[in-house]
Amino acid sequence: MRDPRLGSRVGLQAICDAVAVGTCPVELVRLITDNPSAQAIARHRERGLPITVVDWTSYPDRAAYETALREAMANSGAELFVLAGYMRLLSPRPSGHFRTG
Repeated sequence: MRDPRLGSRVGLQAICDAVAVGTCPVELVRLITDNPSAQAIARHRERGLPITVVDWTSYPDRAAYETALREAMANSGAELFVLAGYMRLLSPRPSGHFRTG
């Protein structure tokens, strides 16, 4: 379901734009990406947002990658995670660590 506060844009940039103008009342605390060449890195670095790259190609298998991703998420201080543009299937390993509800 699309959030009307984001307008016609989708993805991370739409969320960032909505936060910047106050239509999405959240605080962005960190960008976590699995793509070390993602365009979002430069944009968020300019805004002073902390960035963590968990490059899936650096891990021997899916379990090791997902463990590293879970640790990055746990250490982020975030209360909500948005998988904008994330195109991998996740097992419950990364998100099962967090309370839902």
